[in-house]
Amino acid sequence: MNQLLNHIEKRVCLKNKLLVWVLMSLAILICLILPSIPNLFLGKYESSLAVEQLLFWLAWFVWHGIFFARNRLRYMKSKVNPYKHAFYRDIIWGVAFGVSQMLRPFYYCLVSGSFIFHFLRFFGGGALIFLGLGIMLAGFQVIGLSRAGFIDEFIHIHQNSIFKTSGIYSYVRHPLFSGAIFASLGSAMLAENRYIILLGVINCLILPVYAYLEDTRLCRIWGHPYKEYLRQTNAFFPNLNKLFS
Repeated sequence: MNQLLNHIEKRVCLKNKLLVWVLMSLAILICLILPSIPNLFLGKYESSLAVEQLLFWLAWFVWHGIFFARNRLRYMKSKVNPYKHAFYRDIIWGVAFGVSQMLRPFYYCLVSGSFIFHFLRFFGGGALIFLGLGIMLAGFQVIGLSRAGFIDEFIHIHQNSIFKTSGIYSYVRHPLFSGAIFASLGSAMLAENRYIILLGVINCLILPVYAYLEDTRLCRIWGHPYKEYLRQTNAFFPNLNKLFS
């Protein structure tokens, strides 16, 4: 967090750390609640939820795979502090929208009261939630909040820094994203409404698309070292031989 504050030109103090968390939380709530207003008003949680989820992911992938990459290059060429501009214009909203997609199954469970009281579903869903959160925690312990906020791609690339490949990143390339998806699927399993469950399934099905776009983007940034890292690791699930060797 300290590094992030430095590069958005904020003094490192508790107040500004809280400010970043508040900004991110507000952005997530806006991205989560605003698109759901028609469903909340009508009280309908049907097949349209799945269509919306797919369209929202499509929009996010267009931003992540095309516009974020283009904007990064534009900021790097024309801005004195490219990361500061990217943080406020792209990163906060892009990350918030992605997180809101993963929270959507639990959110609709909550607002519709569609929780199912079944031991196996609660046990399985709870296990996936804790597994996902554990994977995310392991990822954050390695890269920290600043690197999770894309700071290496704007700052350290000029200092011949290399991306992190230790800890959980020595086994899988995208633990933060996959952990969030597993937790999302776990929360969907707690729902009685089958369309809310489908949201969690859709979130799992987009994993290969995310891996392709993110790996392509990072190969363009880091070049051969990332291609070698890509060859040695799996995207979301560790190689069992490597894990137990």
